[in-house]
Amino acid sequence: IEALVGLGVFIFANKFIGYDAAQTLTLLTIVISEFVFTYNCKELKTTSFKKGIFGNKVMNISILILMLVQVAVFFTPIGMLFGLVKITPLQFLAVIGVNIVAFLIIELLKPILSKSFKDK
Repeated sequence: IEALVGLGVFIFANKFIGYDAAQTLTLLTIVISEFVFTYNCKELKTTSFKKGIFGNKVMNISILILMLVQVAVFFTPIGMLFGLVKITPLQFLAVIGVNIVAFLIIELLKPILSKSFKDK
């Protein structure tokens, strides 16, 4: 799902925004998808909503700090050191939205997959 989301963002952004922005947005999508996947992995057999998504304070603070680093890299000249182009806040929010949808898809698949792969 993460790979499909990244590929989808690249194809869409490349067509409508341009190649350089597509690369930057795809990298941002992959980085944020790893943050989102962290929350997906909190519970493997049931949805993360049952025990609470934000129950681990240390993880939440870590993700928040990492998100601030991402904002600094993607919205300031620091990104040019990595060959990134500056993106707009709307593009950033679109990437967040796409990753939220991916999070929900994975959460919806968990009950189905947990029935298919039961522990022995």
